[in-house]
Parts: sequence; structure tokens; C-alpha cells
Amino acid sequence: TDWPTGVFWTGDFLFSLTGMNMSGSPIGEKKRAITMYIRTWFWLDCPLVVTDWLNIAVTFLSGSTTNQGVRMVRMVKAAKALRLLAVLKMMRVVRLPRVWSDFMDRSLSESSRVVLRLAAMFFGTLLLTHLVACTWFMIGTTGPSDTGGRWTSELLQVGDHQELLFIDAPNQYQYMTAYHWAMAQMTLGAMEITSKSTLERSFNILCLVLALLCGSTLISALSATMVDLQMSHHERSRHLRNLRRFLREHAISGTLAMHSQRQAGERLGVQSRISKGDVFALQVLSHALQKQLHAEICEPKLLSHPFFRLVNSVVATGIHEFWHNAVSVEIYRGGDDVFVAGALAVAAYHISCGIVSYSRDPLTSPVVEQTTTAIGKGGLLSECALWSEWLHVGTASAAGECELLVINVESFATAIEGHRILASVAAEYGYAFHIRLHEARPPYCWWPSDVEVPFAECADVMFAMPRTVREMMAVVVGDNARYGGPMAAWRGGAPHVSVEQLGDLLDEVAQGSIVLAHKGNGDLEAVQHRIDYEIRKPDGSILVQIGTWNGIQAQADCRLPGGLQLDEEGVEQCCERLVSSRLHPLMEGILVDKVDRVVERVGATAGVETRRVTRRCHVAFHGEVQAPTCECHGGQGTAGHRRGHASWRYSGRGSSCSDTEVYEQTVVYYIRREGEPDEVDDCEGFFYAWLSDDLFEHLSGPGARDLSVWACSLVAPDTEEDLRGMSTCRSPGSSSGSLNVESDASQL
Repeated sequence: TDWPTGVFWTGDFLFSLTGMNMSGSPIGEKKRAITMYIRTWFWLDCPLVVTDWLNIAVTFLSGSTTNQGVRMVRMVKAAKALRLLAVLKMMRVVRLPRVWSDFMDRSLSESSRVVLRLAAMFFGTLLLTHLVACTWFMIGTTGPSDTGGRWTSELLQVGDHQELLFIDAPNQYQYMTAYHWAMAQMTLGAMEITSKSTLERSFNILCLVLALLCGSTLISALSATMVDLQMSHHERSRHLRNLRRFLREHAISGTLAMHSQRQAGERLGVQSRISKGDVFALQVLSHALQKQLHAEICEPKLLSHPFFRLVNSVVATGIHEFWHNAVSVEIYRGGDDVFVAGALAVAAYHISCGIVSYSRDPLTSPVVEQTTTAIGKGGLLSECALWSEWLHVGTASAAGECELLVINVESFATAIEGHRILASVAAEYGYAFHIRLHEARPPYCWWPSDVEVPFAECADVMFAMPRTVREMMAVVVGDNARYGGPMAAWRGGAPHVSVEQLGDLLDEVAQGSIVLAHKGNGDLEAVQHRIDYEIRKPDGSILVQIGTWNGIQAQADCRLPGGLQLDEEGVEQCCERLVSSRLHPLMEGILVDKVDRVVERVGATAGVETRRVTRRCHVAFHGEVQAPTCECHGGQGTAGHRRGHASWRYSGRGSSCSDTEVYEQTVVYYIRREGEPDEVDDCEGFFYAWLSDDLFEHLSGPGARDLSVWACSLVAPDTEEDLRGMSTCRSPGSSSGSLNVESDASQL
């Protein structure tokens, strides 16, 4: 029995650590579930599991005759005394009826629950009868007798003039006779077996008294269950009968009538989620307690959206009133429409559980063909309705039974107006969201829908807000990350930043370089926004920025052309600024084909994870770059100067590039930065080159040393007369003041 015992308790131990509470229902937060388990049953389960598996492991050594094996066996025998603690675990058996009842109410229909209840009562009666029969047989065989007789000592007539003692009869006959007697006592029936002693007579009387009580209780329970089943079927039949009458009186077509009756029959026969209006006991609770219950239902689910997490932070007092007034809980059956295309949006919908099917048609949405998307738990539909007058461009319907948190637009606005600070923040947020919604169109991005507005996540919207509002929001977000805030009970894992870190983060926000926001799980993050251009020629080569020029020397910087989006700068303004200031020789040939959203982790800012959101514009370029080309400038004999392109020759020994002539054949263009303020960038111009994807990937990763040497050899065309006699240049990150290009190349 060691293996079954070990497997059972180990399974129970692991099951308790997977986010399930003591009654077997899921807890919302895994961390809270683990904490609860550690505080209660963990200290009892852990010794049991360790002891069981230690016993199993040493079982293989039980045949060892060595002293070490004997000592280990004795240790296990001593440790097996801890298994007596398993008796305490049996207290969980008391909870089994409640767990079973919760399971039936949650998973089964009314008819199925009645059938299972009847089956449970039937088998429970058989089990109780079995226990009574065993007790009766034990009294008849081993119990004391004050008369010297026992009911098991009676003679049985087994044939003509043949008798047999009952105790000598087959075991099957003895068991069935005792069971028959117990059944007769339970049903107040008669039996030919009589009591022969005072103990047997007393037990007989006790059984009759218990049967009088239990029998009447059992009969009433069976009757009540059967009546419930009949009334349930009667109610269902009455509803269907009224439906048929309605369809007949209004002359509904046969096909539609049949479909209506079939769907009504299916829904009436299936157990659905219970809504707030169906629970009468909730109506008798105090208004304050009802608000608290409603807030606990809505708050943990809506906190996955950073804006609602911000709301929860700002509205420290009266948050229960806010959720109660702004959010309602609605249940949708499979096939129910949440909203239809072309209708005016009046609410936003957060999917609490279930799946919603969202479909778009070319007649109502800018798509080529009909598309269908499944939106699961945690999805937010029609967020645009909260910040703009929005017409649905698609149809959302419940794929199965769903529970949605409905955020009514008017109720949401009314609830926000009751809080002065939140109203100011929401007004700026709504205006910034509307800007993002207006910018969501080709060629800068794809068209918006009820499911997604491109580049309109909370951090994206915050970046379009005034800097003063962003600073105030950053203070609120930072304080919550440091102290926990009013939503600390639901965050479960937001990093606690120090005063110095928070100060550095607020300085970055004040400079307009980052936005401080919460992620969906509550963790703090810094977000940057950038726009890049992926410009390709017909041959597949891509225009790459390989370095910058600060007026004295070149700095290696391998990336796509583009730059960070400035403070309160719109997408169109940023694109126009980047093209006119950094890509003006290519301005006539830049036509955006499509736009992608690229999210990447770029390290940390003041100890907080930083995420860069890049709007990558794809451009097919068919013209010529009307920009001057530059020469490389190195030591004597190192670089041959040829007007028109960079001709860089170096020893290829040890180089990670297989083709060292690539650099010689690559034309490097220099574009002077124009029209941008100095605080945007500290360089005077940029070096660009057409590279293959492989070479771009190489220089961005393992070939960074090659890029450094190559960039150091470049000189801007308008300054090469001043640098004609120089043979050295500074390499970024080098410890020495200068590097000789020839010696550095030979090291490669």
C-alpha cells in the first residue's frame, strides 16, 4: 500500500499548489491561493509526502544486511509515526457533501441534479442497511447473551426431516439473511428471525426507533425530490406550450417556428450561470454591502486594463461606489448578439468568462472578405465608445455562455464626473485617445475595429497627453508601485521602487522621453515610442543607418532610419519631421506601403523594465538617393580614397565577415540633419548604406566590432578637407583616446 498512499497524498499536495482552495473551486490569484495553502495544510501535507516517499525509497533497501541499510530502515519506521497525522486529513471528508452540492449546482441541469440526488439517497440507504446487517450479525455471533441463546443458533429446515444450524450455513446465505432482517427493520416490516437475548432485543428496538425517524425522513425526501422534478418538467412544458401558442397565433412560418422551439427547449434544459437579479438573498443585503460585493466581482477583472488600474489608484475613497455605478454584469447565452454592425455604440464590454465571436463584413468594415475572430477571457470590446461617438464596424455574438462586464457610456461618464481629479485625467485621456483613433488609418497604420485601435494602448495614449498630465499620472503610478496603493491586494507582484529610482523615472517623464505606466499584471514599466522606416530597393537591399557624425568623428550606430517620437507629437507630424530632417534626399520616393507594430525590450530605466513600441513603416523605393557620398579616412596605406564611395581595405584575418570586399563595394551616403532642434539629437548628420538583410543582421549583432571600425573610417564630405591629414579616429567604447584604423582592422 505504500505506492498508492504516496501517489494519493502527493497528488493532493500538488493539487493544492495549483491555485485551488480547500473546497476545490479556483481562487482568482495563484499567489493568494499558495499563501492560503501554506498557512493552513502545507505544514501537515509536507511531512506526510516526505515520509511516504522516503518509505518507498528505502523499501528497496529493506533486504540489505549492512549496518547502513538497517539504520535507514529503523529511521523510516520511526518516521512512519508521522503518518498518524493523516487522520487529521480525514476532516476534509466532512466537507465532501458541500463540495458535491456545489459541483452539481455549477455543472448539472435541474433534471440531472434530481436524478443524482435520488441515486445518492438510494445507495445511501443500501449502505446504511449493510452496516446494520453487519452489526446484527456481529451481535449474534460474538455478543454477550444473558439467556444462553443467540439468533444465529437457530435450526434451519433445509429438507425433509433435515435441519441445519444457521451458523453452519453458507456465508452468502448468512449475509443475505442478516441484510433481509436489516431491511425489514428499516421499512418496519416483518421477519421470521427473532431476538434471543437482551442485547439483541435492545438492538432490535433501537433499529425500529431509528427506522421510524429515518424512514419517514427518507420518504419525505424522495417525495420532495420527485415533486421538484415534476414541477420542473411542468414549468418547462408550460413555457414551451406558451411559445407554441404565441407562434401559432402570429402565424410564424414553420421553419422559423421549429427553430425557435428547438432553441427554447435546449436553453430551458441547460443550467445557466445565475445572475444578480435571480438571487433574492442579495436584495435583502445592505446597500453598502451590495456595492462591496459588486466591486469585488468587477475590480480584479477590470484591473487588467491599465486605465482602470489608474482609476482604482486615483479614486482611493469611494471606489466601490464608482464600480457599482459604472459597471454592470450581464449573462449572454450562445448565439446572443452583444452588438451588431452599424449600430451606435453605447457601452464597452469586458469578457469575464467565455468566448465572444467577432465578425466583420466588407459591407460595414474596411476588409476584403468576411473575417471572424474569437475573443477570449480578458478581452475588451468597443473601447472606442468610452471616448468617442462610435459606430460598430462588426458584429459580436456569444460563442457559448458568456459573462460580460458592461461599462455603459453614460453611467461611466456620470461616475467619473463625481471625482474632480479623475474627471480631469479622463478628459485628457479621452482627447488623446481620440487623436490616436483619428490617426488610425492607412498609410500610418491599419483601420481600427471594435476589438483594436492600432497604437492606442494605455501607454500609447498617455504619450499623446500633455506633459503635465503625464507627470501627475507618473506620480500616481510610481507611488502605487512603491507603497502598494489601494489595489495592492489584487496586484500580486508589482515591484517596489526606491525613492531614488522614482525620482529618476519622474525626471525621464518630465523630459518627455518615456511614459510610466502599469502593465496588465500590475508591474511597473517605462515605455518609449519610435518610428522607423524600412526602405527597400527592388533588389531586396535595405537602407540602414550605420553611424552618426558629431562634427568631429563618426559614431557607430546600426539601425533603421527613424527616431523617437517627441513629446505630444502626432504620428503625421513625427513622420514629416523625420523625413524632412533625416531623409530629405529621399523625400520624393518615400510612399508607405504598410505599417507594423514592433515591441521590444530595451533594458531598464532606473531599474524599471523599459519597452520600446516602434511603428515600422515599410517603403518600396524606386528612385535614387540624391545625397553626397562620403569617403573613409584612415592611416597611410590603409584606406584608398576614391570620390563617390567608401573604399576600405583591411586584412581579413580573424574577421567574422566571410567577404571582406563587401565594405569596399558599399556606397555610404551622408545626409545632414536639418530643421530639428538640437535637443532632439546631438549629431550633425547620418551615414546610410544599402545593405543586405544578412549583413544588416550581422552588423547589428556579432559584427558590432566590424561596424565600429567601418564607422570610424568614415568622414562627412563637408569636413574631409579639415581631416585630410588625420590618420586616427576614436572608436566608441574604446579605453584609449584613439585607434589606428590599420591596426584595428588587422585585429579583426
